[in-house]
Amino acid sequence: MKTPKDKIAILNQIAKKNNDWINEQEWRRQNAEWIKISQRIALRILSILDEKGISQKELAERMGVSPQQVSKIVRGQENLTLETISKLEKCLETKIVDVSNENNSFSTLKNYTIETFCSNEFFKLFSLEKNNEFERVSENLLYMSTSC
Repeated sequence: MKTPKDKIAILNQIAKKNNDWINEQEWRRQNAEWIKISQRIALRILSILDEKGISQKELAERMGVSPQQVSKIVRGQENLTLETISKLEKCLETKIVDVSNENNSFSTLKNYTIETFCSNEFFKLFSLEKNNEFERVSENLLYMSTSC
């Protein structure tokens, strides 16, 4: 006959806690940023597939990957690489991700760089003036400040 301790031990073995959902929730919380982006991309891909009448299986064949891989992509559960996004765009013959907006344009970057350079040069000028080296570089800085 089994003692109450034995019975409790058996019940504890049967009723082991399943902490997988806790670990999965923690993982989702830590990766929420890229998961949201991946989900938006997935919706875009699904929309393109629907517009063009392409099945997930056909997309997998075009990409040279397994249908399971495409399934993960369209569920938004894949941390997509630039290579994968590029391959998707080529196979679907359309842009999925557009990074050429005004905020990322070369002219904006150029203006930011010039402004940053000028502020840094002004800071250097201020520092040099404190060290009595102002006259030595003032002509160069004057020229640079007029070009900014």
